[in-house]
Amino acid sequence: MKAHGPFTFDESAGAWADDILADDNDVNSLPAHQVMHDALTAAQAEGSTSQVIDNTLTGANDATAASGEAVRGVTVRAPSPT
Repeated sequence: MKAHGPFTFDESAGAWADDILADDNDVNSLPAHQVMHDALTAAQAEGSTSQVIDNTLTGANDATAASGEAVRGVTVRAPSPT
């Protein structure tokens, strides 16, 4: 399964975060009501138990939006995190 941004799990807090990248073409081209999944498997340190965290992404038929600083008709965007 392809990751659509950093998906992290904080084992001490039991909390997870899925940061979907704004410039991910697969996510941006997802048709309205179509779904895709972003998943992470969290396992206990000794490996005896694991759990899949499945984040369901659902497409929306929304208007294209642009953000950034416009300079002479060019939109400057921050680079994607690596």
